[in-house]
Amino acid sequence: MAQAQSIFIPKVESNGLSTLPPGYLTGGLISRNVTNPAFQVDIASGSARSDDDTENLVFGTLTADITVSGVNGLDVGAEAANTWYSVWVIGGGGNPLASLLSASAAAPTLPGTYTKKRRVGWVRNDAASDFRQFTMFAMTGRDRVVKYDDVDENVVQVLSAATATIFTDVDLTEFVPPTSTTAIMLALHDGTNLLDYVSFRPDGATTAIPPQRILGGIGTTEFWINCPSQIIEYANASALDDTYAWIMGFVESL
Repeated sequence: MAQAQSIFIPKVESNGLSTLPPGYLTGGLISRNVTNPAFQVDIASGSARSDDDTENLVFGTLTADITVSGVNGLDVGAEAANTWYSVWVIGGGGNPLASLLSASAAAPTLPGTYTKKRRVGWVRNDAASDFRQFTMFAMTGRDRVVKYDDVDENVVQVLSAATATIFTDVDLTEFVPPTSTTAIMLALHDGTNLLDYVSFRPDGATTAIPPQRILGGIGTTEFWINCPSQIIEYANASALDDTYAWIMGFVESL
C-alpha cells in the first residue's frame, strides 16, 4: 500500500496572509521627505516580520516627523542634535501600522497600545538638528547600503593631511550607526611611488589581519572596511606623506 505524502500547510495570520519567515524584510527603504527633509523621513511600502517573530507588518508609505511626539514621530523626549535615530515600523494591538523614531537601537518606547515593531534603518541629524542627506539602496535580502549625498566634501571628510606612522584611530561615530559593521570609504595618499602607501584596518585588528592598503600616486580609491566599533585605524608608511579620507556611507543588515 502506498504511503500518504505529507503536505506542508503554512500558518496563516489573522490578516489572511501566510506567516513571513523570521527576520523577513522587503521594501521599506527610507529617505528624507522631499517637502520637509530636515525633520521628516519617509518609509517606502514593504513587508516585514515583527522583531519578536509574532506578527506580519505589511505597510504602505509612512512618514515619521521628529517634531511630533509618539505615533509617526519621536518616541520620547525632544530631538537632540548630532544624534542617531532608529527608524521603525510599528503595529499590533489592533492599531494601524505607523512609523516611529527613537534614539534607542533596539528598544523604542512604543506609544499607546502598540505592541509590535521592526527597525528599517537609521537617520542622523547634524549640529543644526537637520537630517543628514543620504540615499538608501537595497542589496540581497535584508542588507542595505546607505550613501551620503552631502554637496560639501568637507562634511564627510574624516582625515586631512594626516601623517601618523603608527596605527591611529579614526572615529566614524558621526557617520556609521551602532548596528553597522561596514564603512564605505574614499581615500587619497599623496606619496609618489609604490613604496608610499597608507594602511587602514578595523579598530584593534592584529598584524595577522592584512590591512587595506592605498598606494600613493594613484588618485582616490573607494573601499569597504569592517568597523564594528564605529572606529577604524590608519597608518602611513612614511611621515613625509599625507593621507586624506572621506566617509561615503555604510552597510548594515536589518
